[in-house]
Amino acid sequence: MKVFYLLYFICLPTLTFSQWNLSGTVLDEKKIPIPYANVYIKNNTDLRTQTDENGKYSLQLFDGEYFIIVNLAGYEERETYVVIANKGAVKDIQLFPIKINELDEAEISVKRGNPGREIMLKVVKKRDQINPWAYPHSTDVYIKATESIVRKEKDSSSKNDRQEADPFEEEQRRLANSPEA
Repeated sequence: MKVFYLLYFICLPTLTFSQWNLSGTVLDEKKIPIPYANVYIKNNTDLRTQTDENGKYSLQLFDGEYFIIVNLAGYEERETYVVIANKGAVKDIQLFPIKINELDEAEISVKRGNPGREIMLKVVKKRDQINPWAYPHSTDVYIKATESIVRKEKDSSSKNDRQEADPFEEEQRRLANSPEA
């Protein structure tokens, strides 16, 4: 008798919390299987699957009542009810194509503009808050610089070369020989 109770308590959780297989085929109006349709349980996004190439699907569910939703682009969404109670279930679902004349009117509007420009304009408005040094200002600066020019001597055979003297070279030599430097 103790062995019976032991087996009963070991098997009880597996019977109580076991999952059952819900399977079936998604078909179109001509009873042709629809591949890659989305099949999911309403209000539970974790319980979802997609039909295979042959339109077959399979879900593992606990005992209970479920609303199954099947949808695919170009077909009307279908919702169906199924009860899982201590056994698996097979549920074939038929989808019907959307009728073109039943489509609602759609209005499309486009805002032309550059979103980057709009962002930059907002930044420019807040530049005083972002960086207090963003306004124009002046300062006194002292720069000490020197320049040295090295020129190659030209051949002294030409008279024109001797007559043309570089005025900047003469000024540089005069400044180099002055006592202030």
